[in-house]
Amino acid sequence: MLTLAGVANANAQSSAATTPCITRVEALQANDATDVDAVKKYRSAVTNLLVAQDFATLDCLADSNRLTRAQFAGGMWKLHVMYSGLAQPQGHATEEDWKTHFAQLERWTVAVPSSSAARIALACSYLSYAWDARGGETADTVSESRWRLFSERLEKAQAELNEAAKLPVRDPEWFVMQEEIAMGQGWELVQFAKVLRKAVKFEPDYYYNYRVMADYLLPKWHGQEGDMAKFSAATADQIGGDAGDILYFQIAVDQICHCGDDEVALKSLSWPRIQKGFAAQQRRSGPSLYNMNQLAFMAVTFNDPATSNKMFALLGDRWSEDVWHLRSYYDENKKSAAQVAPVVTQQSAR
Repeated sequence: MLTLAGVANANAQSSAATTPCITRVEALQANDATDVDAVKKYRSAVTNLLVAQDFATLDCLADSNRLTRAQFAGGMWKLHVMYSGLAQPQGHATEEDWKTHFAQLERWTVAVPSSSAARIALACSYLSYAWDARGGETADTVSESRWRLFSERLEKAQAELNEAAKLPVRDPEWFVMQEEIAMGQGWELVQFAKVLRKAVKFEPDYYYNYRVMADYLLPKWHGQEGDMAKFSAATADQIGGDAGDILYFQIAVDQICHCGDDEVALKSLSWPRIQKGFAAQQRRSGPSLYNMNQLAFMAVTFNDPATSNKMFALLGDRWSEDVWHLRSYYDENKKSAAQVAPVVTQQSAR
C-alpha cells in the first residue's frame, strides 16, 4: 500500500532559460552551482514581482517553468520555488501584511482570470496562513480558536485549488497543495494515496509529492513508527537506479527538522543510501552548493566527520542560512569536523 511510485524521467532539465520574462530579471538567473544564495534570491525576486503587481511576468515565469521543467543545479524545481516565494509576506508577517498579501493575489486573479498560477498561489497562501494560525506546537497545546482558524483557512485553500482545477492549464504544484491540505484535514491513507498516484502519473519527477506522503506517514501525523522509512525505501527501490536514489536523497533533505540531536525521522533513513542519492544527483545535474550544505548537515547528524569535513572543505565560507540558520553553528561544526576527521580516518585504516 505504501509503494506508490511511478517511473521517474531520467533527464533533468537545464536551469538556464531564455524566456524574456526571465532574462530581464537578473535574480531569476541565479545559479546554485556557484551562488549559495541562488534559491533565496530567486524566491525573493518572485515575491518582489507580486509586490510590483507584475502579473504578466509571473504568469510568463510559471508557464516557462512548467514547459521547460526548469531546475536548479541541485535538482530543485524552479516552479516549486516560485510558489514558495508567493506563499506569504516577507519577514515576520503581521495581520496587516497578510491582508495586503491576499489583496495582491486577488488582484492577480481578477486581472488574469485564466491564470492557474494565481489560484494555486492563493491556495498556497491560505495554507501558510492556516499554519500561521495553528503554530508549530503539538496538537494538545493548540487552542480551540486556533484550531477553528486552521480549519477555516484550509477550507479557503481548498476552494482556491478547486477553482484552479477548472482552468485548462494543469500544474504539478496543484497536487502538492492538495496533499498538504489533505494532510492538515486528516484524510485517510487510501484517499490520500489516490492523490499521490494521480500526481505521479501527471509528473513522475516532481518529488515534492513523495515528500508530502513521507511526512503524512510520520507518527506525529497519520503513520506509525517506521512507516516513513519503509515508504521511502520501497518507493526508491521501485523506481530503481539513480532516479530512485535521488528521490531517497530528496526525501531525506525534507526530513531535516533542525531540532538539535533529536533528528529522529532523518536518522530512521539509511545514511549510505542518502549519500548514494547525493552522488547520483551530482552526476545528473552537476554540483550544487545548497546540496553540499545539506549533505554536510546530515553528515553531522549521522556522526560522519569524514563526510562532513569533505563537504566543509569544498564549501569553504559558502554556508547556507536556510540549512544552518546561524553562521556560528556552521563554523562550530566545520571546526569540529576538521579536528575529528583525521583521527577517525586514521583509526579506520588500522
